Amino acid sequence: MITKFKFFLRNKNILINVKSNLRVTINFRAISTIKNHQWNLSSLSPKISEKEPVNSLSVCHKINTQAAEFLTLENINNTKYFEFEKDHNEFNNQRPIEERYDPKDFILYPNFISDGSEQDLFLRFLLYQLDLKLKPKRNKNRVVLKRNDSSDSDDKKIDVLKNSDEEFKSKKEIFLEEIFYKFEEGHFDRVITNYREIQIDEEQLRNPRVLNKNFNDESKVIENILDRLNEKFYEALLFSKILNRSREKDGEEGKAVNETIRKMEEPLKHILHLSSSGKIKSHLDNIDSSGSIIIGLSLGNKRVMRLSYPGDYNDSNDYRSNPGGREVSKNDIKVLLPPGSLYVQRDSVRYKLEHSIESSDIFNGS
Repeated sequence: MITKFKFFLRNKNILINVKSNLRVTINFRAISTIKNHQWNLSSLSPKISEKEPVNSLSVCHKINTQAAEFLTLENINNTKYFEFEKDHNEFNNQRPIEERYDPKDFILYPNFISDGSEQDLFLRFLLYQLDLKLKPKRNKNRVVLKRNDSSDSDDKKIDVLKNSDEEFKSKKEIFLEEIFYKFEEGHFDRVITNYREIQIDEEQLRNPRVLNKNFNDESKVIENILDRLNEKFYEALLFSKILNRSREKDGEEGKAVNETIRKMEEPLKHILHLSSSGKIKSHLDNIDSSGSIIIGLSLGNKRVMRLSYPGDYNDSNDYRSNPGGREVSKNDIKVLLPPGSLYVQRDSVRYKLEHSIESSDIFNGS
């Protein structure tokens, strides 16, 4: 697929002073559940089968119309979610044709998960998946949790799997204090800093033993959210201009097509947990490791994403060296990612605009 499902999970607990920003990047490189779709890879047009699709909203007992509302960069005048310089559109239109982006290639669903309890549930679920994989016994270089103690001895280690869920419920907390997490200082490509990360596949996410044992009746809500994410990915795939062109195209676009098709057959997701000081630096994704679509889900506290033309900024006023943020420039678009929001970034926005998320940033002056 390529899709990076980036779940940004941020601490909502008012008792903790620092925000723990969990960017769970579930890299859906393929949707493994395609029972109701038949794919013709020559055209990449899904044909809905005659079989009646399961109503994925049945768990909620009601249809949430807010979840279907979306904005694109054509709605850039919506200052509630977008911030940009007033002559940004003119700036984009004056670029060489090969450097311009299509405003429809970025989609924001501000209320994809509008229910606060469902947001908290899915956040707990993703943190649980991280802790399940990052247990000290499995990898001592990436210790999951330590007690608030100077000793690093094994008898001081906490098994999150046994304790965290009950503690979260009783204290109405989701994130633990950051001293309990061991974050990696930097990603291999130095784009991501101060983070925890795992790779996970669809089968592991839907493991009935994990869901039924730890989430009981809530497991249906979790599976419902996973189904909806899968649906949004295929929806984005269907309307991807790159994928609807010839698979044999030369150059970068042809490479993106082939990579995306390959990723569809190799379901792979990433869950990425950013600390309060963690960030994703401005970058363009590598086509070799991704395809033409990213889908990101934000949970917890809000953050700001920046989209900007590569290298087109003033070094003396560069927010990369100013974590507090800077005034938006002509080449920048700021996107507010509220909790429960979902964004789709595809095609021209994927490969013609850099994207980044700072540990802190200014949005509309605050």
